[in-house]
Order: sequence, then structure tokens, then C-alpha cells
Amino acid sequence: MRSPTSRLYLATVALLLFLVLWAVVAAHPWGSAAATKAEPDPRLVALDRRQRRLAHEAALVRSEVSLRWRDYRRALRRREAEIAAVRAAHVRRLAAARAAEARLAALRDAAGSTGAVSAVQSAPAAAGPAPAAPPARVVTLPPQVRVVTLPAAAAPATSSTSSRP
Repeated sequence: MRSPTSRLYLATVALLLFLVLWAVVAAHPWGSAAATKAEPDPRLVALDRRQRRLAHEAALVRSEVSLRWRDYRRALRRREAEIAAVRAAHVRRLAAARAAEARLAALRDAAGSTGAVSAVQSAPAAAGPAPAAPPARVVTLPPQVRVVTLPAAAAPATSSTSSRP
């Protein structure tokens, strides 16, 4: 073995053979059969059980929240319909009051310009003599707000002042 090329080839093959044997030993092919028959780690089993339980609880919470949102949306639609009905009734009453005010003003103008009191008295809106009071004004006020003072909170049940358990 005097040739440097053959020495280089021999060193390369030896290194390659060493690396292949190292990979085979590191893979532990003889230990995998025993590892599959052994019991799994109890911590992993407990972790898997906990994960399944939490997933189940999350599904229950999701369904409960969706039911509550459904009920809330129904109640909200019902309340909005009530508010719309009250507003429509208010607008109708407001329009009726303004129309009555306009009729009364027209009757007063007619009675004042012609001097005939009989026109005011014969009108179907006026049962008696024409009222001397000025016409009524309809005013819409904002809703009243009542301030409620709540009692002071009770002392905590624990004697600890720390927020940590």
C-alpha cells in the first residue's frame, strides 16, 4: 500500500463504515420492540385525559353561550319592537295634538277675523265657549334618570389581604 490514492480510498471507506455503524447503534433497533410493549408514561396518559375533558367542557360552554346569545337576540328584537311601537304611538299622539292645535288656532283666527262667535261655538271640537287660554304646546322631554346609591361592599370572607390563594 504504497500508493497515496489507495490510502485515501481506504481511509474514506473506513470513515464511511464508521458513520454507518454509528447511525445503526444510535437508532437502537433492538429496543423499539420492548418500548412498544411497555406501558405509556402515566403523565402522558393523564395529560391526554385532561385534554379530552377540557375539550368536552369547552364544547359545553360553547353550546351554552350560543343558547344565551340566541335568547338575548330574541329578547333584544322583542324589546326593539316594543320601543318602535311606543315611538310610533308617541308620533301619532304628537301629530294628533299638533292637528288639534292647528284646528283650534284656525277656529280662533276665523272667530277673530269675522267677529262671529257662533262659528267657534258651532265647531265640533269646541263643546262650550271658546277657551281663552293660549294653544297647548306639545313638548318631548328626555327620560328621567334616577340615581341609586348602592350599599358598601361587605368585607371579604377570607382574612388574607393578598390576592394569591
